[in-house]
Amino acid sequence: MKRTLVFIAIVGCLATTQLHARFGRSRLVQPDEPDFNHTHSLVAAERHNLITFGDTLYFVWFGDTTGEGITNVWFSKSYDGGLNWQHRQISPSPNSQLMPSICAPNPDTIFIAYKFYPEGARTASQIYFQRSFDGGESWMEEPVFLNQENPNIRRDQSIQGYASNPVLRYYPGTLLCATSLEGGVIFQSEDYGDTFTPLYDFEELYIYEWHTPGYYAMETTDDGGIFVRYDCGEGQNIGYIARENSSADWTDTECDTTSPAVYSPEAGYRWSFSSSFRGASHPFHLAWMDNRTEKYHIWYGNFDPITGEGLNTTATQITDFYATQAMPVFRHRFHPNAKWPTVWAQDDSIVIFWSEYRDDDFGNLESHIFMRKSMDGGESWSDFVLVDDDSVGVNISNWQSVSISEDGTIWVLYMSNRGTGTYNLYLTKYGCLLYTSDAADELDGVDLGGRRI
Repeated sequence: MKRTLVFIAIVGCLATTQLHARFGRSRLVQPDEPDFNHTHSLVAAERHNLITFGDTLYFVWFGDTTGEGITNVWFSKSYDGGLNWQHRQISPSPNSQLMPSICAPNPDTIFIAYKFYPEGARTASQIYFQRSFDGGESWMEEPVFLNQENPNIRRDQSIQGYASNPVLRYYPGTLLCATSLEGGVIFQSEDYGDTFTPLYDFEELYIYEWHTPGYYAMETTDDGGIFVRYDCGEGQNIGYIARENSSADWTDTECDTTSPAVYSPEAGYRWSFSSSFRGASHPFHLAWMDNRTEKYHIWYGNFDPITGEGLNTTATQITDFYATQAMPVFRHRFHPNAKWPTVWAQDDSIVIFWSEYRDDDFGNLESHIFMRKSMDGGESWSDFVLVDDDSVGVNISNWQSVSISEDGTIWVLYMSNRGTGTYNLYLTKYGCLLYTSDAADELDGVDLGGRRI
C-alpha cells in the first residue's frame, strides 16, 4: 500500500509539473567557516549520495577542506528540508578518502562505504565501511576494513587503485557492497556491517586482465534479488549479473561488444552509468554516457532484470545540444559534451539528470545541469529543464546527486564553483504542485508547507 501511495504521489507530481518546469533557488549547504574556504567538494552522480525521509536529508561527500590536497569523507544532515545543516567528518585518517556511498533503510540506520588510501594519496586503495544507529549522531569507533577481513579476495596490491568505487544497497536483513578488487566482488553482511563476506566474485567475466569495473549500477528487491550492471573495462561494454531472489542461482551475461545500438568499441567509450529499479517485475532503467559521435551524449535504455535483455532495442539518446544551446544559460557555444547521468524511475515515470558542458576556443569551460522526464516508459520525453540557477557568470555546475521524497518532491544536490572559484555543494528541489501553497508561481522556488529553498 505504501509503495502505491508513493507511486501516485510521484506520478502526479511529474505530470502536473509539466506546466511549471523549474527548480527552486539553490541553497549553499556547506558551513560558512574558514576551514571550508578551500573546499573542493565532490558527489558522485551514479552513486546517489543523497537520501531523503520527508524533510530529513542525509548526504555524504568528500573534499579537501584545508587546501592541502588531502580529501576526507563527510556526512551532512538536515531536519528542516535543507534550511539548516549539521556536518561531520567521519573518515578517521589524515590520508585521502573519497568516493563515498550511502545507504539508509530508515532514518536511524545509516551505512557508508568509501575508498581509502592508507599510505597516502593515489597509493593502493582499500574499502572502509562505517555505520550509525542514531541518525548520524555517533559512528563506529573503528571502521570495518573490507579487504583485511577477506584476505583471499585481496589480489595484486601492487596495482594502484585496485579497490575502487563502492556501491551500497540493502534488503531486509542483508547489506551489500559491490566494489572492484582486481575483479568485481559483491560483499554481504548479515550483522549490519560488523563482518563482511564475499557473496559473488565475478573476476572471470573480465576481458582485459588489467582493467577493473570502475562503475556499478546495483539494485535489490526485498526478497533478496540482486541485479548488477558493471563496467567491463576500457574498450569493452557492460556485463550483467542477476539473482532473482535469495534462493535463486546467479546468472551472468558476458561483456557484450556486439550491440552497436548500445555501444561500438571502435566509435566510443562509455564511461559511467546509473540505475533505477523497482522490482523484478519491472524493467531495470539505465542511463549512461557514450561518445560514439565523438562527443559525449547521454543515453537511456531499459531491460528485463531476469534475462538482462532489451537494452539494445530501447537505447535512446536523451541529449540534444542544438536544443540546449538555444537556451540563454550558455555563454560559450563550442565543444559540447554531456556527462555523469542520474536516473530515477517509478514504473512508467522516469527522470534523467546530467551535466552538460561548453567552452570557447581558449579552453574556458562552463557547465549546467539539465533534466528530462518521461511519463510513458521512455517512449517520449519532455523539454529540457534547467536544474541549477547559476546565471552569474561562466562557472561549472555538475556532479548532481538526486533523491525523490514520498510526496514526489525531487531533491538535487550538486557542486558548483560559482562566486568563489572553488567548489561548494548546493541543494535545490523540484516541488510537487499537488502539495504547493500560493507561492508556487514565485521565481525563487516552489513552497512546500511554508519551507522554501
